[in-house]
Amino acid sequence: MYYNTTGDMPAIMSFDFLYAQGTDTPDYTQIEEAIKWHNEQNGIVAFCWHWKVPVDMSDKSVKGTAFYSDEIRDFSLEKAVTPGTDEYKVIIKDIDTIALYLQRLETAGVPVIWRPLHEASGGWFWWGAQGPDAYKKLWKYLYNELTNTYGCNNLIWVYNGQSADWYP
Repeated sequence: MYYNTTGDMPAIMSFDFLYAQGTDTPDYTQIEEAIKWHNEQNGIVAFCWHWKVPVDMSDKSVKGTAFYSDEIRDFSLEKAVTPGTDEYKVIIKDIDTIALYLQRLETAGVPVIWRPLHEASGGWFWWGAQGPDAYKKLWKYLYNELTNTYGCNNLIWVYNGQSADWYP
């Protein structure tokens, strides 16, 4: 639509890791599209992550994942940043997967405007449903893992919040 109206390509194309986790085989389709956009259009690549977690941690018969807090029964953000807990195991696996994608972008020379854990103070996403302190712990943990553990140095970290009290 933008191209048809202006005759120009937009400067930024944003992608979402919404469907990136929960699989044993990474699907690099979206990553390759982002690399192509960057290389062929000289475009700026942005990624956000609507991070899905299990709907019910205590009842394993309940299947499914979600990112909206009102769909999740008992995923504890505090436990998610506590080593050894089931929630911690969930987020570590997801971060491992996302790191693979971000490393592929870095290897291809693609800088990424990275907007994880967005709009937390609204409370509608699980990462913001338990207050600013737990949210800031998760943000800092994610930053440390991607930057220091996985060496993803192509990320331009964007805090997308509505309140300074939530700023990590």
